[in-house]
Amino acid sequence: MRLIMLSKVELEQKLRSLRIELENLIKKAEEVRIERDELNDRVREINAIIREKREELRACIESTKKIREQLKLEKKRLSELRSKKRFLLSELKKLKQKRVELIRKKNTLTSIVNPRKVSEDRLRVQLEALKWKYQTTLLNPYEEKVILNKVEKLEKKLRYLESIHEIDKELEKVYRAINSRVEELKKINEKLSEVNETVSKLVEKLKMHSSNIDVLKRELEEIYSGREMLKSRADERHKEYVNLMKKVRELKRKVDDMNFLLKAYEKTEKIAKERELKRRLAEEVYRRYIRGERISLNELKLLIELGMI
Repeated sequence: MRLIMLSKVELEQKLRSLRIELENLIKKAEEVRIERDELNDRVREINAIIREKREELRACIESTKKIREQLKLEKKRLSELRSKKRFLLSELKKLKQKRVELIRKKNTLTSIVNPRKVSEDRLRVQLEALKWKYQTTLLNPYEEKVILNKVEKLEKKLRYLESIHEIDKELEKVYRAINSRVEELKKINEKLSEVNETVSKLVEKLKMHSSNIDVLKRELEEIYSGREMLKSRADERHKEYVNLMKKVRELKRKVDDMNFLLKAYEKTEKIAKERELKRRLAEEVYRRYIRGERISLNELKLLIELGMI
């Protein structure tokens, strides 16, 4: 209602002012839109970085899982090797104890009959000779007793020598068994060294991967935080843009209304001017009509239209 009460000049001034305000508002809205779009672009870029980091983290976790499984297997292998080593050491201890016992027995027997000093073959020859003499010679009781005592001593020495030979054979087996266990222990120690080295490397690798996982998680947290800040700013700019566009639409309606009023003013002025021209023309025609001068049919119609006759 107040706009209708304004003059044409005031309306034109008001319209110019509104158009300037609208232009500035559109410019401001465009700036806000560009800033919003740039923020959204940065958010999309960060989302791409997040996807890459997540994939890197997933791969690192998967690799860590495999390392843990491998480490578990190697530790199991290590435990089995240590168990086998303990068993072999126990066996070796028993074999060495057996060796000591056999050597002790041999030393005891050797103190009675030393194989290095006594020939077994010679003893057997002596024994056979005594037995032959006992069987083929007529002996008195004393001589028989002497021969039988000698036979008993020789047989005893031969039994000792046989025992020593048996002990030597047993010792040979024990030495072979000891050497075999020592070789096995040597191989197990080598394997233990290899497995220990593998375990150490896997532990270091696991620490490195765990550290990388922690770093990636911290990086992702920081990136998430930065992204949320950008999204918040983008949302604020979007709301601002929506509000500005709402004001733009309102201003456009005002400008349209103002244009409509100006056109109405211009049309009214045009009609008023046309009426004024008709009135002046009619007055001139009417004066001629009063003077009795001849007027045209159109001039007559004009006078009638204006109610002058």
